[in-house]
Amino acid sequence: MMKKSGFKKWIISAIMLPVLAGTIYIIYSAWGDTARLQPLTQITSPHQAVVNSEVELTASTEEVITFLSTHGEEVELPLQIAKADLSVDDGTRSDPSQIFTPTAVSYKIPAELKDELQAVLIYRSDMASGYLLLAPIGWEASAIVGANGSYGVTLTDPGNKEQTLVYSDTAGSCQGCAITKIGTYFPDRAEWADERGFTIYEPLSFTEWNQPAAAAEDGGTATYTTGTSDGYYNTGIASFEKDAVESWYLFRQLEFTLSEETTRGKLQDMVIDFFDAHHGPLTVANVNKEFVD
Repeated sequence: MMKKSGFKKWIISAIMLPVLAGTIYIIYSAWGDTARLQPLTQITSPHQAVVNSEVELTASTEEVITFLSTHGEEVELPLQIAKADLSVDDGTRSDPSQIFTPTAVSYKIPAELKDELQAVLIYRSDMASGYLLLAPIGWEASAIVGANGSYGVTLTDPGNKEQTLVYSDTAGSCQGCAITKIGTYFPDRAEWADERGFTIYEPLSFTEWNQPAAAAEDGGTATYTTGTSDGYYNTGIASFEKDAVESWYLFRQLEFTLSEETTRGKLQDMVIDFFDAHHGPLTVANVNKEFVD
C-alpha cells in the first residue's frame, strides 16, 4: 500500500504536470511570436501618422494613398506595394490573394512635395501587418526578413543605383548587432558598447549629428550626416530602445546614400520626419487577406 505522504506527492505531481506543460506552451508561443517581429513602437506626437480607420483599408487596384497637406487640403501620393522575401521560408505560406491598402493617412505633407514623394507599403506572407514609409517617387523597393528576424527594405534610385534609401530594424533579435549600432550612431555610447564587449573600432565621422530632444531613459533618437566618401555621403535617422534592466535592445535606422551632387533638402527631410514621428515606419494592421478572413 502506498504511504499517505507518497500518495499526496503523486497527486500534487499529477496536478502540476499539465499546469507546467501549459506554462511552457504559453512561454514558447509568446517567444515565437516575438521572434518573428517585434511590434513597432507607437508614440504620441502631433505629427504622428496613423491610418484613419480600418474600414479605409481597401483591396482597390488604385495604387494611391491620400495624406493631408499642411494647408488643410488633401495630397494624393502614388503607393508602391512590395513583398518582403523571407530568408527562412518553410513553404507553407503562399502569396496573399489580396493586399488591403490604406486609402488615407492622417499625416501632413507640404503640397509642393506631392510630385516628389511616394508611399511604400511592405507586407509579408507570414503575418497580417505591414509597414509604410515615404520615399522619393520612382525609387524601387526590395524588402527582406533575415534568418534572425531582423528586417528592412532598400529603395533604389533607377537613375543612379548608388543612391539608395535603406530602412533596417534589428527587431529585438541580434543583441550584439543592436549594441554595436547604438555605439556607432550614438558616439556618447561608444564606451557603453565597449563595456558590453562590442568595441567600435571604426567610428563614423559625422558632419552633422543632432539629438532632437533629451535622451529618454528607455532609448534615444538622432539625425545625422556623414562625410563624403567616394563621391557619396549618408544622411538619416537612428533610433534605439532598451528595457529597464538593459537586457534587451532594439535599433532602427533610415538612411539615404546620396551623391555629393545631391544636397539634402525638403524631400529628404520629409521622408526622415515621417519616420521620426513615431520612431519607425507606420504599422498598418491587416494588409494580408489570408490573415483577415
